[in-house]
Amino acid sequence: MILFRLSRLYEQEIQKWSLLLTLLIWALTASVLALQNRKEILVVGISSSGSARIIESKDDRYIQEELKVFLLSFLEQYFNFDQANFLERVGRASDLMTIELWDQQKTKLAEIQEGLKKEPLKQSATIESLDLISDSKVEAVLNLHIEQRLAKRNIKIRVTIEVAPHGRSTQNPWGYEIKELSDVIL
Repeated sequence: MILFRLSRLYEQEIQKWSLLLTLLIWALTASVLALQNRKEILVVGISSSGSARIIESKDDRYIQEELKVFLLSFLEQYFNFDQANFLERVGRASDLMTIELWDQQKTKLAEIQEGLKKEPLKQSATIESLDLISDSKVEAVLNLHIEQRLAKRNIKIRVTIEVAPHGRSTQNPWGYEIKELSDVIL
């Protein structure tokens, strides 16, 4: 009877150590497999015609198309407004700017907002041209149509924009942000 109890204790001890050894082997195997199967981030580009493919370099035409759509979206938000939607539109445009640029533009935009309270107007912009100057700089020529009370004016401006790569977020779903922004009346 004593022999039976000793062997049962040994059996339980052996089972514990076997289970521990099996779990250790499983953990090591799972860790090695996880390290070997690192996931790669793939960027899939979808053209305006609906075709899709994996983007492999920064010079891919899909990347250039995305940059163009990003810039068109920014210019649309930033230069088309009236007194009722100014804060909303410029707010969306500011989500696409670096913090440094936003700090530079904040005072100017606050002055425009105050001016809109005194003299309501409607400004709409049409993009005449959009030219890539360098890898990160773009120049756009815009025709601004401004309606203020009974007066209507058309102004042509050149906007220079410098973009920088940026992580995607809900506020900025693009892979870019506006780093510099300047405009000159032509």
